[in-house]
Amino acid sequence: MTAPYPHPAHLQRLAQECAHLSHRTSQIAAELAAMQAVPPPAPVAPTPAPAWTPAPPAVQPPPPRRSWLSRAAEDGRLVGTVLAVTGVAVTVVGVGLLLALAAQAGLLRPEVRVGAGALFATCLAALAVRCRARGAEVGAVALAATGIATAYLDVVAVTRLYHWVPTAVGLVLAAAVAGAGVAWARAWRSERLALITVAPLIGVAPLVAGGVDLGLVWFMLVVAVACAATSHRTPWAALPVAGVAGSSLWAIAAVVAAHLSDLDGGSLLAVACASTAAAGLVAGVSAVTRRVSETAAALASAVGCAPALVCGLALGRGLAASVLAAVAVAAAALVAWAAPSAVRTTWACLAAVASVIAIPTAVDAPVAVPALLALAAVVTVVGRGDRVVAAVGTGLTAVGTIAYLGWSVPVETLATPISRTDGQTASAIVASLLLIGAAAAQGGLHRQRPGASIAAGAVALYGLTATPVTVGVSLGGPGAGFLAGHMAATVLWVVAASVVLALTARMPAGPARRAPTAGALTLAGAAVAKLVTFDLATLDGAFRVGAFVAAGLVLLAVGARQARVRAV
Repeated sequence: MTAPYPHPAHLQRLAQECAHLSHRTSQIAAELAAMQAVPPPAPVAPTPAPAWTPAPPAVQPPPPRRSWLSRAAEDGRLVGTVLAVTGVAVTVVGVGLLLALAAQAGLLRPEVRVGAGALFATCLAALAVRCRARGAEVGAVALAATGIATAYLDVVAVTRLYHWVPTAVGLVLAAAVAGAGVAWARAWRSERLALITVAPLIGVAPLVAGGVDLGLVWFMLVVAVACAATSHRTPWAALPVAGVAGSSLWAIAAVVAAHLSDLDGGSLLAVACASTAAAGLVAGVSAVTRRVSETAAALASAVGCAPALVCGLALGRGLAASVLAAVAVAAAALVAWAAPSAVRTTWACLAAVASVIAIPTAVDAPVAVPALLALAAVVTVVGRGDRVVAAVGTGLTAVGTIAYLGWSVPVETLATPISRTDGQTASAIVASLLLIGAAAAQGGLHRQRPGASIAAGAVALYGLTATPVTVGVSLGGPGAGFLAGHMAATVLWVVAASVVLALTARMPAGPARRAPTAGALTLAGAAVAKLVTFDLATLDGAFRVGAFVAAGLVLLAVGARQARVRAV
C-alpha cells in the first residue's frame, strides 16, 4: 500500500512560509552589517554613589534652670557647705568677741584667755583631721578653717591686745600660723579651706587689735604674702586676691584715719602702701605665669595698688610722690614684659593713673603741666605700634590738655591779656610747645580716624596760638605785646597751612592727599576768618596792617607754588 500524496494547498502554504523566513533572514543580515559599520560608543564611567552623610543629631533643649532651693533639697553637700561656712564665720566672730569682752570685763587672767584660745584651736584642728579620715570633707574643711582663724586671733591678741611681745615677734608668729594654715590647705588641695581661713580674719582682726593702725596693716600684709606664696604652682586664683584685698582694705583705712586725724602717716605707712602694691603686682604676675585667670590677676593688681594711689591723703608730698612713682615704674615695666591681655591693660592703666597723680603731687602746677604733656608725648611716640600703650598716651594727652587749659593758658587769656611772673611765663611757653608736640603725635597716631585727627589739630592750633601771644605779652606787655602776639599767631596759622600743603605735594597723587589737603585749606580759611573777625576788630595801626599784609603775601606765595606743583 503506498503513502497518500500531499494536498496541493498544503504544499503552497509551506512554500510561502519558507519564502517569508528567507526574507526575514535577509533583513536581519542587513541590520547586522549596518551595526558593524558604526564605531562603538566610548565607555561611560559609572557614576559613584553619593557618600553617606549622617543626619545631624537632634538639638536637645537645655535643661530648665533649677532654683537654689530645689538643688539644696537634692544635694546635701550644698546645704552642708553653706552651713559650714556660716558656722566658721559665726565661731570666729564669737571667739573674737570673747577675747575682747573678757579683757574689758576683767574675766579670767590674760594667760588663761590666750591658753584657752590655743587649746580651742588645737581641738578644732584634731577634729578636722578625724572628720577628713572618715570622709566628711566639708566638715573637716570647716573645722580646720575655724581652728586656724582662732590661732590667728590668739596671735593678734598676744601682740596688740596684751602687748606681751613686740610687733615684730607678733608678725613672725602670724606668718607661722598663716604659713601653717595655707600649707595645710595645700596638702588637702582645698582652696576652699584657704579662703575660709583668710576671709573671716579680714573682718575680725581689727576688733581684737583694738583699731586700725600700722600694726594691723603689717599683720594683714603678712597674710597676703602667705596667700601668694602658697598659691604658687597651684591652679588657685581666688586666694591671692583675698589676701591682697585684706591688706589693701586696712591700708586704705589707715590712710583715711591718718588724714582725718590730720597726722602725717610717716615713712612706715609709705612702706606699707608700697608693700601692698608690690604684693598685688606680684600676685598678678604669678597668676599670669600660672595661667589661671586673667581676671584674678587684673583684680589683684588693681586692689593691691589702691592704697598707693590714695596715700597722698596722709603722706608728705615727697613720700607720696616716691610711692606713686615706684608703682608707675613697676606697672610700666610689667606692661613691657607681658603679652597683650586684660591684665596688661590693667597694668597700663595703673601706670598712667599713678603717673598722673604723682606729677602734681611732687611738683607745683608750673612744672606739673609741662611734665604731664612731656610724658604724654613720649608715651604716644614710644607706644605707636602698641594699642594699649597708645591708648594710655591718648589718655595722658587728654589729661595734660585739660591741665593746660585750666592753669597754663586758659581760653580767656587769649582774649584778655594778663600779667604773669617770669616763672609762670616760662612754664606757659614750654607747656604750649609740648602741647603742640603731643597733639602732633596724636594726629599721626590717629591719622586714619578723621574725628580724632581734627581734635588733635584743634589742640595743636590752640598751642600754636598761645605760644606767640604769651611771648608777646611777656616781652611787650599787655598792650603792644598782646597785639603783636596775635598778629604773629595769624601769620603762623598761614605758615602752618603752607607747610602742610608743601608736604602734601610730595605725596603720591590719590586718596592719601585728600585729608591733609582738606586740613591745610581749613587752616588757611580759619586764618582768613581770624583776620576778618578778631584781628580786624582787635588789632589797630601797624599790627592790623602787618597781619593782613604778611598773611596775604604768604597766601599768594603758597597759591603760586601749589599751582606750579599741580601743573607739573
